[in-house]
Amino acid sequence: VYEISANRFVDLVFSFSLFLTGFTATSQTYCANETIIWSENFGNGTTATTLPNVINLGFQPTGSLNDGYYRIVNNTHQRPEWHNTVNHTPTGINGKMLVVNGNGQPFYTRILTNASSGFAPASYSASLFLINVNTPGTCGPEALLPTITFIVEYNVSSTGTTGWVQLQSAVAASVPQSASATWIQLGGVFNLPVLAQRMRLTIADGTTSGCGNDYAIDDIQFGTCPEGGPLPVEFL
Repeated sequence: VYEISANRFVDLVFSFSLFLTGFTATSQTYCANETIIWSENFGNGTTATTLPNVINLGFQPTGSLNDGYYRIVNNTHQRPEWHNTVNHTPTGINGKMLVVNGNGQPFYTRILTNASSGFAPASYSASLFLINVNTPGTCGPEALLPTITFIVEYNVSSTGTTGWVQLQSAVAASVPQSASATWIQLGGVFNLPVLAQRMRLTIADGTTSGCGNDYAIDDIQFGTCPEGGPLPVEFL
């Protein structure tokens, strides 16, 4: 179930796909014949690091991760009650991800440019993988659940002389706790109506700060989607 607000130019489809820990994906594409223009897998390493694109969160390098803080790190076990699992990216050693103790605000933003030709009017995809890091029973029956909003905007100016125009804003269903660490793909396909010089992706946390609103993000992607996108898929 999704709540979607969009302008008349947008043909948006949002869906979830489940990826279980230990499953090696042969492809991370979101739609047929997708060409990835940009991706973020947060790199590799064993030391917790920061990232300039993370906003409205404090960086906490060590200890149990507190509300409103994050770290870029190579496993999800950043509190005793959280799952202990690796990142989603299927290749590489000590791959990192963005691990967040959420506070109900936008927490990641990225501006993309294509200096040679801009972004032509067409269908594009934006997607990411998310995991609820809490083990079952954490925070009891009143546990908060992560609810992620994915926003895509365009700008026809390369210098910032015009404002951003929002193409889509979709709120995904809350991500439940799971017995085994489970990655979920969240993505959207949308139509860009004009030639754009810049695109802006923003990921926001729609759940307030409190016990249970804890998650990791990995493999954010933006690409072309010439054949549209997948139909909505429901999971029990």
